[in-house]
Amino acid sequence: MRIAEEIKKNTQYGEKVILFGVSQVHCNELANAVNKVFQNDNSEKPYYAEAVISENNELNETLKAWFKKPYQKPYITVSVDILSTGVDIPCVRYIALAALTKSVGKYIQMIGRGTRLDPKTGKFSFQILDFVGLCKRMEDNGKGTLKENNKVVKPGDPKKQTGGTTNPKGEYFLIDNPDPANLIQRVEIHGDSIIIKDNIPIVEAKRIFEEELKKSQEPVMVELKEKAQQPEYQPTEEELAKFIKWLSLPNTFMDEGHLQKMYDYPEGSAWDFLLHALGKKKIPTPKERIEKNYLSYIHTYNFTDEQIVILKKIKEVFASNLASKRDIDIKEIFGNPIYERLIGSYDSINKKFDGKFNLVINDLKQTFGTRASA
Repeated sequence: MRIAEEIKKNTQYGEKVILFGVSQVHCNELANAVNKVFQNDNSEKPYYAEAVISENNELNETLKAWFKKPYQKPYITVSVDILSTGVDIPCVRYIALAALTKSVGKYIQMIGRGTRLDPKTGKFSFQILDFVGLCKRMEDNGKGTLKENNKVVKPGDPKKQTGGTTNPKGEYFLIDNPDPANLIQRVEIHGDSIIIKDNIPIVEAKRIFEEELKKSQEPVMVELKEKAQQPEYQPTEEELAKFIKWLSLPNTFMDEGHLQKMYDYPEGSAWDFLLHALGKKKIPTPKERIEKNYLSYIHTYNFTDEQIVILKKIKEVFASNLASKRDIDIKEIFGNPIYERLIGSYDSINKKFDGKFNLVINDLKQTFGTRASA
């Protein structure tokens, strides 16, 4: 309750806040506490504060879409890490920390959610509400150029009233403009003719694939599902071809490339995804693959203990960025004062690697980028 009261004390009604919690249970508790201190009546969704956690992906996408809109509830979202990467919400004015992390990269990503300017809503800077002392642990002095933000919304106002604009006459509606990177384009192929069937969110595409696979009673699929129950069974090329053909049929309209995109596993085979959908073999996350390849990499070469400590910090930076599909180079790392303060200066580290630090970094990047399935 103390965190919720401090948030109310240090923010204005209607300002957007991302609050990071320790666990899903913790996030729900924080959201409930915030709603209580802001006297949200909980009569209808969305509430003043909402927990965005991984138990319900469809609900999460809806909540994030609501949160991106200024002057509309939820004003505060609470998350473990779903909102730490790959989310662009310029109107966020506060990053609130109620959880610790040892990862430099994750810390940068969490703080980075507040760095976008949003002149349209009068947001020119952001503040960090640190309830756990994480900034001090990261030796972040918080210095920046502060420009005062404009007032957002008064308590009880559903929307900010703006002058000079009027709503269009007659019936109208807003059309979302989703990022194609988060969509699966399904096509129907007839000979040389290709018809685009639809573009659906990745979450929806996963649901369709997994449900159709589990309920399919076609003989070829029934046989494949039975064989999938056998430990270490490897399908023949003919069996894989039959599975991929089934994927392209009207119930799914998909192919192997769709599955690789849906599960963020470019190196995965159709069989990997079948086993995952049936609960027989979990597909590793990008961070899990990076961690595994990092361990393989440092055991391949004779690094000193001091060098391994440095590489571990570098790995955490790359893991956070690569897992969120963002490339990062050595100039960006050592051009960031927080990274440099935590890892060390480029010149001092380069000496510890006998002047070959660039080669090591390039090798490490290739390891993460091209050996993610190892």
